[in-house]
Amino acid sequence: MFLAETNSIDPPTQAAMMLALLGIVLLGIALVVIILLGGRWVRRLGKKPKSANNLDPKFRQTEILEKICIDKEERRESLSSAETHSEKNTSKETDTA
Repeated sequence: MFLAETNSIDPPTQAAMMLALLGIVLLGIALVVIILLGGRWVRRLGKKPKSANNLDPKFRQTEILEKICIDKEERRESLSSAETHSEKNTSKETDTA
């Protein structure tokens, strides 16, 4: 009964107030969505391994491939030096026998 008498706001003003309230609510929802997406982006950046250039994934791939190639070359060198060392030992054994 008391509330019915206080409805003295004219319809255009009431519509403007409702639209302003709707705008504030939509702005709040947009801010929450932006914060959630930004947090996800930062978390993904934090999980990546540290390298010289985190923004370029091709750089990381080439870095890994280069390391694999270097490791293979080191293994080949160690195997070849081991083979030459074993060949020298076998030649010494045949000479002494």
